Amino acid sequence: MRSLSLLAALLCVFGIISVADVCHAQNSIPALGQGQRARGGQELAKLTADLKLTPSQVQQIKPILKSTRQQVMQVLNDANLTDAQKKSQVAEIRKAQRQQIRPILTHDQIAKWKTILAGRQAAL
Repeated sequence: MRSLSLLAALLCVFGIISVADVCHAQNSIPALGQGQRARGGQELAKLTADLKLTPSQVQQIKPILKSTRQQVMQVLNDANLTDAQKKSQVAEIRKAQRQQIRPILTHDQIAKWKTILAGRQAAL
């Protein structure tokens, strides 16, 4: 009987440790979207550097990138969509983003941007 009580106590201790480990692991994983916000800032910084955007262009492009991130996150979080549907919708969102950004850029910036986009496609 005593060994049964000891076994029960050990199981409780290990159970508490396991629960604590799981809770710690969940708290250490960034919330969905936090990484997106960071990448969004990096995306704007990269565009600014690569295309030598003016402050005016940055202010015009910034809300476009923010809106795109929000739309993409909404699609990715939609449990009713298949992976293929998500991929297709994200591609459409990105296409719309490019169509919105293009008129903001100069001819030289568009040429440089096309080269950058082509390099990304080749890397995929």
